[in-house]
Amino acid sequence: MIENINFRPAKQEDYSFGFFVIKETLKEYIEKTWGWNTIIQKNYYRKNFTVKNQYIIEMDKMKIGWLKYDENIEKIEIDKIFILPKYQNRGIGSITLAKIIDIGKNKKIPIELQVLKVNIKAKKLYDKLGFLEYDQTDTHIKMKLK
Repeated sequence: MIENINFRPAKQEDYSFGFFVIKETLKEYIEKTWGWNTIIQKNYYRKNFTVKNQYIIEMDKMKIGWLKYDENIEKIEIDKIFILPKYQNRGIGSITLAKIIDIGKNKKIPIELQVLKVNIKAKKLYDKLGFLEYDQTDTHIKMKLK
């Protein structure tokens, strides 16, 4: 049952799980965009790893994904939402995003995110949930939900 989805704050001990999630969920898109090099990716991850505003997505206390979002008085910015492949296409991403959308609606602030242009599957989900494109970079589409 997907009703048992929750987020718990990430801890230093989740470091290895975090890289595992990135490799399992983003490798294909990183490969298409910049090329994948495990050593470079591990070094980048090690250098930028923090637990601030990062959450482990759990289902029945089992780690199934990673979430990072920053919230201030002006907006919520979703930086990461990764669901392990074996749990994808079950509505978990939609449930996760719905929880963040509720926060934004209650506080009356917009929600922003960006998605790699090659990640068509994620872009379709964001479109379905009402996110609209407002800008692009060479590699990303920037989207906003008001």
